[in-house]
Amino acid sequence: MLTIIHSGTLYTVNLEGAYTELSSGWGESQAMIEDNGNAFIVCSGTLYKVSLSDGSYTELSSGWGGTTAMSIRDNDLFLLDSGSLYKVNKETGSYIELSNGWSGSHLMS
Repeated sequence: MLTIIHSGTLYTVNLEGAYTELSSGWGESQAMIEDNGNAFIVCSGTLYKVSLSDGSYTELSSGWGGTTAMSIRDNDLFLLDSGSLYKVNKETGSYIELSNGWSGSHLMS
């Protein structure tokens, strides 16, 4: 399954191209990653956990206005924001800064 934001609307798309509209209001999204039936989306500086089964969402934390990339490893999210790398708990939104000096970075895997 793929997850796409198009014109501010979140969709799931199967590998044959059939899609389902889940929710709207995602027009200012900065980064997104999918994990275990949820999408994690940074939109307008706020990190959200979104259910891919029904589109419902929970706000995890704010202050992410400079986010340029997101990845996931070992049940934690990793965000590049304003030149710093953060480790973020995907259930609570709590975070710690791991390192800085990443200004200009915009891709991470």
